[in-house]
Formats: sequence, C-alpha cells, structure tokens
Amino acid sequence: FPVTIYQFLWPNTVSLNSDSGRIGVLFGLLFISLMSIRFLDLKNRSPLLAKGLLLFSILAGMVILLSKVVMLDHLRGVFLSASLLVIFMVVLVASIILLRRRYKPAKYYLLAWTPLLFALIIGSLKNLGLIGVNPITIYITHFGLAFYSLSFCLAIAQKVRWTEEQKLEAEQTLRRRIELED
Repeated sequence: FPVTIYQFLWPNTVSLNSDSGRIGVLFGLLFISLMSIRFLDLKNRSPLLAKGLLLFSILAGMVILLSKVVMLDHLRGVFLSASLLVIFMVVLVASIILLRRRYKPAKYYLLAWTPLLFALIIGSLKNLGLIGVNPITIYITHFGLAFYSLSFCLAIAQKVRWTEEQKLEAEQTLRRRIELED
C-alpha cells in the first residue's frame, strides 16, 4: 500500500499500513464468532460448539498477531485464508445444526449467511490458489455481501419477533402459575 493511504489515521507509524489488513481480519474473525454465538444462542443451545468457535477465533487471532514475526508473507496469507475458511464453515455447520433442532432464528441466519459464506469461501480458495482468478471469483464477495446485508435485516427482524413470542409465552405461563396458586 502507498504510505499516503493511512497518513491521517496514524501519521507517525508507517508500519501500521502493512498491519492494518491483519488487524482487520482479526477483528472480523472475532466479530463473526461473537455475533454467531450470540445470535444463535450457542451458549445455551450448543455450549461445546460455542466454546470451540470462540477458542479457535482467539487462537487464530493470536497467530495472526504473531504472524508478522514468525511467518513469511506467503504463509501469512495462506493462514489468514485458511482461518477464515474454518470459521465460516463452523458458523455454517452451527446454523445447520440449530436449524435441525427447530430453532427458528437459525433459518434466517442461515439464509443470510449462506451466500456470503459461499462467496467468502470462493474468495479464500482463490487466495489460496486452489481455484483460478476470473471476474466471478474477483467480485463474488461484493455480491455475497450485498445479499447478506439484505437477508440479515430479515434475520434480525425474525429474531426480534421470535424473542417477543418467547417473552409473551413466558409471561403467560407465569400468569397461569400465579392464578393457580391464588
């Protein structure tokens, strides 16, 4: 990257220019993991999967931070793409598992994430050199992100609706119990 790109963000630290990509991926991994754990309620519905996802994200984050010192540039890119690929696959599997357990928000979560994950998997495979570079592999991430944005709005709306239904059901159950005690 040219030095002038980040001159207004951190003018006295030119080395952060090359580290900003790594830092962005690190925060992206952590965000995807934490958001998935929270949205899919993995702590309650699949604690082992929640712990595994969080642990892998933290380990991948540590390796990403240490990659500047330990790895060559080529290996760093391979590890970043492989880490993203694993996280995406775990999120996809988690949403499928919860969908099979009839957790309603997982349906919309899966609908929102699948195109984006597919696009990011294709992008990671392209970065790893496992598939060729062409206009589709170059721009598929943009289309996946656009579809994700629209679909995730529906997923959030469904999650809010489902949470309200659960809250209402719990209130009605509590009222019935109180009426039976009186």
